[in-house]
This record gives sequence, structure tokens and C-alpha cells, in this order.
Amino acid sequence: MSRGLGDVYKRQDTDDDIKNEAIALMTEVRKNNPNAYIIWVYGMMAPNQEHFAAYEAAVSAMNDGKIIAYKIGEKNSFTGHGYDNYHPSKDEHAAYGKELAEYIKTLNIK
Repeated sequence: MSRGLGDVYKRQDTDDDIKNEAIALMTEVRKNNPNAYIIWVYGMMAPNQEHFAAYEAAVSAMNDGKIIAYKIGEKNSFTGHGYDNYHPSKDEHAAYGKELAEYIKTLNIK
């Protein structure tokens, strides 16, 4: 799961707002999926790094071993994948999907 940054900037959310909204979302997902792994993916809009700590704090606050924060994409739109209106390109989304799939394999989920 991930949260888009558009609303963050329109509303000028603080890190506490972001953290609390993320906790509320993960709590709802956990309620409806009590045994699932939940991976909070962030970093696709890599230049907007000021909120990374809020995502990590939200995952930590959940205190749930099956909820994981994962920063995706050491490569980003600024390093050659293309750029469309400040959003990752189709090719970049495909690369992120492959990266996430590889990461999930490392979790050895049974």
C-alpha cells in the first residue's frame, strides 16, 4: 500500500497528519485482513523525501511484525526513466513493480 502525495501538498499536511492518516489506513486494512502482510511502499516520488520519516514512524507505531515499511526505487524519474508531469513514467512503474516483487520474495512468506 502507499499514499499519494497530492493531498499532502494540497492540504499542507504535517508529518503528524501523515503519520496519523497512515496509521488509520493500516488499522483498517489490518482489521479486514488480520493475517496479511502489509507493505507500506514509499519513495516513488523520491524528491519528496521530507515525509519519509512519517511513513516509517507510522509503520513502527503499528507494532506489528507483519507490517513493513519499504523504500522503493533508488533509481527514480530524475535518473533516466522519464518524467510526466512530476509523476513516474509507465516504464518506471514497471521497474518499481519488479523491484517490489523481488523484495517480497526475500520475506520468505509461507
